[in-house]
Amino acid sequence: MRNETHAGGVLGYRHRVGMLRLPTLPATIQRTGEERTHAGTVLESRAMSASASITIRPWRPGDEVAITRLFGEVFGHPLSVEQWRWKYQGRGPDAFVACVAEDASGALLGHAGAMRLRGMREGRALDFYQACDVMVAEAARGEIGSRNLFFRLASAVAAEIRRRSPDAFYYGFAGRRPLLAGERMKVYERLFEAVEYERPARLRFGLVRARPLAWDDARIDALWAQRADDFPLALIRDRAYLQWRYAENPIRPYELVGLTRFGRLLGWVVLTADTQRQMLVDMLLPSRFASAALVAVDRVAAARGVAGTRFWWPSSWPVPKAAATPSGIHPTHIVPGTPYATATIREGLYLTMGDADIY
Repeated sequence: MRNETHAGGVLGYRHRVGMLRLPTLPATIQRTGEERTHAGTVLESRAMSASASITIRPWRPGDEVAITRLFGEVFGHPLSVEQWRWKYQGRGPDAFVACVAEDASGALLGHAGAMRLRGMREGRALDFYQACDVMVAEAARGEIGSRNLFFRLASAVAAEIRRRSPDAFYYGFAGRRPLLAGERMKVYERLFEAVEYERPARLRFGLVRARPLAWDDARIDALWAQRADDFPLALIRDRAYLQWRYAENPIRPYELVGLTRFGRLLGWVVLTADTQRQMLVDMLLPSRFASAALVAVDRVAAARGVAGTRFWWPSSWPVPKAAATPSGIHPTHIVPGTPYATATIREGLYLTMGDADIY
């Protein structure tokens, strides 16, 4: 993941610092007549002066067609309309905020979105809004200050979030260049840089065992009820969340693995695998069993025949025995209108790879 092109849904423009390499659209793909017409409109809009009038407005049904086209142009790989609808509307019609920028002809020049997720802060329910797919067409970049389209889109989404839920926690995941730009505009405050750990696959004895777990297993909710107080600030990791985020995900498959000790379910991990290594993208378990859980995950990797496991790790837990590398991904507090101090968020926030929408 290091020193590669990121083309996913984290904050900001396409950049080349510490992100995932995702597939680009083949040049041989043929467009329909409708697509060619739209592409011509986009190209014409790019020829317009940067000072031309651009309107920021809320998303309207049907905008997702142009949004997903712009995503492919900006990030270099496709996002289907089906995937967009799962991501933004899969939890209900009011589970997102999205704003678009368009020129006088109606051509889409930018987009900023945020998913509303259920979270908890110190035992109380709290709306989490995760920024996603903040993107601006190349021809519309370059303005400074309050005229900057990135700033205008981010500000519009933040204002709508504060209108809906004044105490919501608004956050995202940024690469270095978008982070620096957002900091200059006083939109972002960095929390930390995520560290990516990697352990080799290995068959080792351990008392914690890994077993497949059904996404609808009732014990998942019971585990969250037992463990919720361990996390001062975190997404609610219950069956409803796991079902939407992983089981119904149209982008990649995941496997839910239960961790047991003497037959009793201690926790779970969510794994995904490519041809070389698996990723541990999410987990819920007691911190005192964290090291033993990793040994169990090592055995899963060995059984799959992959080289090892990549993962993020809570900073409040004991440092794992694993190779560590800065990921280039910065969890970021989006601060316009926030009621929270970034230092307080930093101390309590529980994150895993799966909290970022690119994994």
